[in-house]
Amino acid sequence: LVRCFRFEPEQRPRSLRELAAELLEIAESETGAPLPCTPPPRPVPGTVDFRVGDRRMTGGGVWKGGRTLLIQASTLIARPYERTLAFWPSGVGTMRSWLLQELNALNEAHRMLVEAPGDPTPERSDLTREALLSAAAVLDRLGDGPAATEKFRACVAATGDEPSTALVDVLTRLANHLRRHGQWEESSQIAERADDAARQLPDAEDSGDTAEAVVAALMSAAHHAEDPGRQLNLVRQAYEVAQAAGLPAGTMVTLTNQGMLLDALGRREEAAELFRHVEERLSDPRPIPAFDVVTRAQTWSALAEHHADDVPAALRCLKRARDLLARLVERGETDLLGALGRTESRLVELHGRLDGHAAATTTALAAQNHLSDAAAEGHGDPLHELARASDHAAAMLWDSDPAAALEAAEAALAIWTRLVQSRGTAAWGVQLAEGHRKAGVCRLKTGQPQRAEECYENGLAVTRHADYPSSPTGSLITASLLQEVAILRRRSGERDQARRLCAEALAHLNEPDHPEHAEARLRTRFALSNLLHDEGRTRQLLDAERENLAEVAAATQRGVLDEGRLAFAAYRTGQAAMNWGDFTCAVEAGEIAARTYLRLVRSGRPLHDAVGLARWSLGINLVHLGRLAAAEEQFEAALREFAEATRTDQTETVLRAIGGDSRSAYVEFIVERLPGIRTARRPSAADVETYLDERSWMLGRSIERAEREGGNSRAWREVAWCVGLLDGLAQEHGGTPVRDLLADAGYLLGTLTSDDRLGAAAHGFRTAAGMWGATARAEPAKTDTSGVLYVDKWLSALLLLMDTHLRDGDRSAAQRVREDLMSAVADACPDRTEEWNRHAAEAWDTAGGADSEPSL
Repeated sequence: LVRCFRFEPEQRPRSLRELAAELLEIAESETGAPLPCTPPPRPVPGTVDFRVGDRRMTGGGVWKGGRTLLIQASTLIARPYERTLAFWPSGVGTMRSWLLQELNALNEAHRMLVEAPGDPTPERSDLTREALLSAAAVLDRLGDGPAATEKFRACVAATGDEPSTALVDVLTRLANHLRRHGQWEESSQIAERADDAARQLPDAEDSGDTAEAVVAALMSAAHHAEDPGRQLNLVRQAYEVAQAAGLPAGTMVTLTNQGMLLDALGRREEAAELFRHVEERLSDPRPIPAFDVVTRAQTWSALAEHHADDVPAALRCLKRARDLLARLVERGETDLLGALGRTESRLVELHGRLDGHAAATTTALAAQNHLSDAAAEGHGDPLHELARASDHAAAMLWDSDPAAALEAAEAALAIWTRLVQSRGTAAWGVQLAEGHRKAGVCRLKTGQPQRAEECYENGLAVTRHADYPSSPTGSLITASLLQEVAILRRRSGERDQARRLCAEALAHLNEPDHPEHAEARLRTRFALSNLLHDEGRTRQLLDAERENLAEVAAATQRGVLDEGRLAFAAYRTGQAAMNWGDFTCAVEAGEIAARTYLRLVRSGRPLHDAVGLARWSLGINLVHLGRLAAAEEQFEAALREFAEATRTDQTETVLRAIGGDSRSAYVEFIVERLPGIRTARRPSAADVETYLDERSWMLGRSIERAEREGGNSRAWREVAWCVGLLDGLAQEHGGTPVRDLLADAGYLLGTLTSDDRLGAAAHGFRTAAGMWGATARAEPAKTDTSGVLYVDKWLSALLLLMDTHLRDGDRSAAQRVREDLMSAVADACPDRTEEWNRHAAEAWDTAGGADSEPSL
């Protein structure tokens, strides 16, 4: 033990292992037998190929190595450098062990210089300052902020008050260090002192070191300034100094910061021009002198934020940043774990916007792991970042692995609770409320609805706290919790309560130009639409979806919502219109959805399934309208999109979220129906009779199905499909048999849907009236096989069409049909005008229109 504390290093044991071996020998000598223990085998340390770049300092530059300082210190105090060999970093081991060896060497060099006899010379003072600055940099890398602060302060004291390059450098580093650790007031004062000292230096163009110090001081002053205009002015001054002195790294940093400030000031075009130059230089394989890897990664991250509206470009830049940081972390630079985790968390958000679920899940887990390691290593205080990464992981996993998602959500919730307890609801209440919401969703996904509701209620309790922020984000979380409870109420059949909660949520979402508010409003409005769907209120559902689409279109035009939301809202509107039977509206909405999704795919979004689904739906409604050529084109294009999704290994997550079925089901639907469409489009004379027999048989089967299933039967969809096919056939191959079957199919569609789908009923009766009218006008005396005049069938279909419009509340359309009816009577059977006028009046009265009888 005494040997361990001897003054001369060479007289001390070289390692604890050597000491342990001696102790074992002493024990065996004293006891006469070996101790009953076996020392563990000597571990083979993981090694790192240490480079000059590993001595990077936060804020740029590299510290002077411990070995170099020991040799220089030995020379200055006239001591053989061989005596310092025991302190030389070995170059073996992990990055952390090497940093500790560096620190040991730097501290020894500082001790030698301070304790050397005689008055300190300027050279000794400079070297002492360098030892302190290097030690501060190492401690900063090791995550020991307080110890690094003390070394920085000691370095400032050792440098003196006379303005010099060295003083500007160390003051700037201390100011930036304090700012990173939240000591804003003191850091601002020191940054101002550094700026004052820099302005007293001689012309920076004459010295690269001086120029670097001035640039750093100006940048630090800009970071501490509160006025954006002053910030921009200081950064531009720094850029001019860097340019004049020929500092490529300084030029890149100042250009990047100018771009960020211009972006913040809304001067997007100027910012874009600067960032274009930055990206060109970053992409150039030629090295940029003194531009370290971390600063390069930070620059790629800044470019990603500039490209925030162009998600593929932002992803490209952020992946470059992530890859650079990941390589350094793999080398053992654990002080970058937090930066890597934050970058990965941002990647999760971008992947989510691009619907890259698998990539987002993997990245979320990596972010959580890296930030956990950062917390364990003691690098800064990344607790809130770790909680946020755990939140991301929960959101990414709750569909694929709900149990793992719940574990991540509970971990995040524990951290948010701890932060609220230590710093209050005003600081972290929003995050705690959102943590309760995510935990509730995970509970629901794991089959625990009651526990989920408890989580939501706990979250709402946080939002009711007096200190809970009334910010847009705070209101957003409150609305989200209300919406989650509304979903539970809907599932339990309490629709009125669910509707009330949705209305309350919408009241909180009062920032129409806030992207997340707009997104949450859309989700809540969709929830209200879903309640109408549950209640079978198909007309009100269509009206609601049209309103939703109008709101989304306006928000998209303002740049508040992503075009993907517009496409989805259009798809929902098309589905609601098809369910009501307004096939023209369904086609218009479907075209918007298909066109928008296709545009997103061409911009790089993995949405081939979404395009295929939109084209599938559009094709169906084109068939309903008899537009078979266009329908065939859409179905064939849909098959190509589904095939491309399969070829590129796109998961079906997006497809199931939008359409609710598998890719193979949609492909099977199209493949089964395309032959029938093609036959109707290009029939031979021999095919027509067979085709009509097949359609007639299908209509008979639909009637049987409707009778068997009752009011909720979906047989009407089969009939609507037949109407469309026969309409297309009639366009290609006229003739009474085709028109007769088409009219019968239309009339059947009208009668099957006349109670609850008046859009489809109107389409059916309109089709029947058109076909029977064509026959009646050509042959007024003609009767069908039952002896009924085609004229009577025509007029009856018009009467039913008028009645349908009246019950739908469309009085103007009903009036037009009534006028068409009486005009047809005047042309085909004028002697029966009084009879049909009476029928029309009675139908109008029955439908509730007697209070405002129209004139004829």
